[in-house]
Amino acid sequence: MIKKFRTMMGLMTLAIMTVVMSCDNQNTDTVPTEVQANAASKSRLRFVDSKDYDTSGMDSWQEVTTIPDAITQYVTDNHAGLTIEEAWLTTTGEYIILLDDDTVLVFNASEQFIISFNLEAYAGSFEDDFEEVDSASLPQPILDYLIANHNGVGIDIAGLNAEDGEYVVVLESGIVLVFDTNGTLLDEFDEDDYEDDYEDDDYEDVEIDSLAQSIKDYIATNYAGAVIEFAVFDTEDEEYLIFLDSGIVVIFDKDGNFIEEDEDDGDYEDDCEEVDLADLPTAISDYVTANYAGEQIEEAWYDAEEMQYYIELSNDVVLIFAEDGSFVSEYTEDDDDGEDDDDDGE
Repeated sequence: MIKKFRTMMGLMTLAIMTVVMSCDNQNTDTVPTEVQANAASKSRLRFVDSKDYDTSGMDSWQEVTTIPDAITQYVTDNHAGLTIEEAWLTTTGEYIILLDDDTVLVFNASEQFIISFNLEAYAGSFEDDFEEVDSASLPQPILDYLIANHNGVGIDIAGLNAEDGEYVVVLESGIVLVFDTNGTLLDEFDEDDYEDDYEDDDYEDVEIDSLAQSIKDYIATNYAGAVIEFAVFDTEDEEYLIFLDSGIVVIFDKDGNFIEEDEDDGDYEDDCEEVDLADLPTAISDYVTANYAGEQIEEAWYDAEEMQYYIELSNDVVLIFAEDGSFVSEYTEDDDDGEDDDDDGE
């Protein structure tokens, strides 16, 4: 469960991050009236968290270049030195203002200020790992896949997460594709569907600054030097899940009392189905024979969500393969697990 949630949060944040970063140098010239509806669907505002503001009817918004004096005066008084990058009029008469520092301001039909928030907050700590990539520089297998499966659909933004070794490609249709560095497809989802899945799982994103002081103190005392990557609240179990950069997940009750810690160690058995060795793709068997002569495949698992095979060898190495049998990565099982096995054998 932890593994699935962490993957979900990472991919969603990276997808949002790609669009936030891509628009930093956008041309802000007035958009012709006849293409305004399409422009709304490409605005960064479509990634606003629904808990902050409902953008579901955004394709019906109208971009405006003449902004009421009361609104421009508010910006001058409260956000001196900033420029209005986008301005939209919703179907309910509200004005949505995007400033060049990613601040979003909302005004009602009477031109009175309602709420503000910042798009940059959605980027989270994944910003340091993400690098925008020119679509023409993507590996050829990725470009071939797009032509074969999404022909005619433009690339909104593409990037590389160097730490995870994954390319994220966001299409103008709202489809998000994830590939490994060899260009093999790892995952595909729709931005809207993925957000729905996130909400259905009863997890609410929590701002790190808003965490209870008891949680912050516990982390500082027991995980000195660790950085909180992100935090969520499980509304079903009424628990806080704090994800650290060390891979540790620390769990607290709703009052901020420590419950337990878990290690985000990619425990694939919890999320996969065991596969009969005879049913493995030939490419996987051939790879093991060529690169691990003398080692035996002890168990094999398939993760339908990630479309990956996990192969456990007799030397405690775990190999990960894409659905077509192409090699993705490898790692050695935790030493702690091996120590536990030794203890059991004594």
